[in-house]
Amino acid sequence: MNYYQRIQQSIDFIEENLKRKFSLEDASRAAYCSLYHFHRIFSAMVGSSVKEYIRKRRLTQAARELIETKKSIIQIALEYQYEAPEGFTRAFKALYKQSPSLFRKNKHFGPVYNKINLLELERIQNKGGIKMQPKIITRESFKVTGYEIITDHEKCKKDVPLLWDEKRKEMFEEKIQKAQVPGVVYGICYGICASCCSGVSDSDESFSYLICSEVNDFEGLPENYTAKTIPASKYAVFTVTGGEEKMKKVSDYIYGTWLPNTNYELADSPELERYDSRWFSKDKPEMELWIPVK
Repeated sequence: MNYYQRIQQSIDFIEENLKRKFSLEDASRAAYCSLYHFHRIFSAMVGSSVKEYIRKRRLTQAARELIETKKSIIQIALEYQYEAPEGFTRAFKALYKQSPSLFRKNKHFGPVYNKINLLELERIQNKGGIKMQPKIITRESFKVTGYEIITDHEKCKKDVPLLWDEKRKEMFEEKIQKAQVPGVVYGICYGICASCCSGVSDSDESFSYLICSEVNDFEGLPENYTAKTIPASKYAVFTVTGGEEKMKKVSDYIYGTWLPNTNYELADSPELERYDSRWFSKDKPEMELWIPVK
């Protein structure tokens, strides 16, 4: 079963349970994915976060019932898992730019957010083929150390760039004294930060981001350094040419197009951002995204 089929199963599960309470873990289990991978793959393939997709599908079906049935607004709100009519009204107005009562009176049904059919997307994409091919490499486990911050989806777009601004010189120019590969720095995220990287947010959980260098051992490190061991893994390595905006586009391509069209699956290891001297080119900055696969 490929990722198109697995994520489609989660979409089918969501559709069958629009009027029931369920968790994102329930939806990820329907796709046979860990919650961590599910967030990233779903948002890349569908184009929105899981929560956003569920919200739009529930409100679309609620809007349909406002026009096609005589149910009360309170009843419709409760059926589509809004605990209070005020919350339903706020969400409805945000999407449809009018209150549920006015929408029912006007009888103008739109916009409509239909159920996604990823199997049709698979057929279309397979015609065009995969445009960007990675290098496949295998790395034994290795040690990294550097600065770690704890952030969340509300703060990360400010916190992560600030960390790079503050520590870039130390990590690249002064170098960690014990750096095994001088001038090479990694950015590593631990936790469900995938939707954040894709420009959408599903989770209220905090996660950590580490800017670090590879070292031989952890002895004699400064007290404020965090040390982690990256497990052995196979990686699909994509070279990203361009700035941060291009990184997002390549990431969306990897998880939304490349991965579903291969026989690879994601491995339980963190994705790595790898930076070296190429990143500082004014005309053509380059970095690498290392995607753990099996």
